Amino acid sequence: GTLEVFDVSVNNLRGQIPSEIGQDGAVTELTLANNGLSGRLTAHIGELSTLEILDLSDNDIKGSIPAEIGFLTNLIDLRLSYN
Repeated sequence: GTLEVFDVSVNNLRGQIPSEIGQDGAVTELTLANNGLSGRLTAHIGELSTLEILDLSDNDIKGSIPAEIGFLTNLIDLRLSYN
């Protein structure tokens, strides 16, 4: 089978979001909320074409939202609060 839901919220993860996350092409839900993730949201996020839910809330992500997020045509729930 393929991975569709990737939820590692509340795990005290630190550092930047790896660009490899979700690149298997089938992830519909990516939840990294309530960790210590930092850095910027990069253009690679636009490559997650099957993504419907993206929750990066309650981390330490800085900067603007990349324009490539517009490529996520299936996205119905985007949570970026508390960054």
